[in-house]
Amino acid sequence: NAEYMGVSNKDLDMTRHVKMAVILALVCVLPVVLCATETVTATVYADNYFEFYLDGVLIKSDPLDFTPHNAVKFTFTTNTAEKRVYGFVAKDFATSTGYEYTDTANPKLGDGALRAIFSDGVVTNANWKCFT
Repeated sequence: NAEYMGVSNKDLDMTRHVKMAVILALVCVLPVVLCATETVTATVYADNYFEFYLDGVLIKSDPLDFTPHNAVKFTFTTNTAEKRVYGFVAKDFATSTGYEYTDTANPKLGDGALRAIFSDGVVTNANWKCFT
């Protein structure tokens, strides 16, 4: 039972166990406090295509290629303890003339639209900033 600077091996082992218990307690508690998460359900109506971004990270691309007037429902997990930014890239597949279906006998004016409703209460509206 050797001693180092007046502390026995048994006391050193006990100190290591206490330190390890404190470290483990911090690792187990901090993620709960700092990383509160929520699963959000989104319903996005897009004519004709969208990409949805959360804080600059692509979360969902429209799975329907050039399907006018479609709605897509999906879920994602987000951190509720911090502010977040929802963003979209939206495309209407009209030509430079503004018309769709130009390869048919009956072209139509492209109407382009985007509407999104999220289960956390966020809804697209006139207050969103749009850039072209």
